[in-house]
Amino acid sequence: MDHLMPFIHDNLLLVIAFVVALIAYLTLEMRNRDASNISLSPQLAVMKMNQKNCQVIDLRDKEAFEQGHIVKAKQYDAALKDLPSSLQKHTANPILLVCNAGIKAKQAALLLKKQKFEQVFVLAGGLNAWKKENMPVVTGSK
Repeated sequence: MDHLMPFIHDNLLLVIAFVVALIAYLTLEMRNRDASNISLSPQLAVMKMNQKNCQVIDLRDKEAFEQGHIVKAKQYDAALKDLPSSLQKHTANPILLVCNAGIKAKQAALLLKKQKFEQVFVLAGGLNAWKKENMPVVTGSK
């Protein structure tokens, strides 16, 4: 313990960098923990999609959507901050969010959860994982 204060004094920038990195790591871990509770594998996503009134929202741009998307998915590529108002009538319904890899969908899910949406889920790994599991996709705008 006698060496701690001199070490901190001699390595102040290193200690500050460590503290900042630790805070960033803990913040990301807490966000990932919250997001992991809502992530569904492609198989579990199919089960969720089979529930009554489940909305599948594809967050990729229109071009990517038209190249291939999940059956009955609705394309949404406007600003994420506007998503809650677009889905307001579905606050009690299951909502499955899809993007390429699941990152944008997790951000959108956390936003919807803050807006009191009850059943928000993310396709883990996004459409990339869906295709990897040889799940069906359709092309075109609808």
